[in-house]
Amino acid sequence: MPIIIKVYILPQIGKMKLILLHDLIVDAVVSVLELDLRKDQDPITVIFPNDALPHRRKKEAIIEVTGLFIKPDRTPEVCQKLATKLGHAVMEKVSAEYKVECFIHPFDPENGFWWGYGIEDP
Repeated sequence: MPIIIKVYILPQIGKMKLILLHDLIVDAVVSVLELDLRKDQDPITVIFPNDALPHRRKKEAIIEVTGLFIKPDRTPEVCQKLATKLGHAVMEKVSAEYKVECFIHPFDPENGFWWGYGIEDP
């Protein structure tokens, strides 16, 4: 199942830096060995939603991780390690005056979950 990482309120850093940031984020995720995720085998989706306020005053980047299924080996310490690595990855690509925060939301499929491929016939 996919892990979804959304990075909000980034400064305007350009397409090439976004591509580099994407790669840094994926590398940060797979570097947490306890997650047992592989770069080319597991779906790691990184999204950079457009900021609705291009002339914002706050210099703050928010990282939100969802879709990380709860498993016994994904302890609070492992989630903290992931948050720290993601925070540092984003800090590498934003200016020093930016505050970076990362929130990990573990996911329990018993709370509601569905997936499918393609379009089902009516």
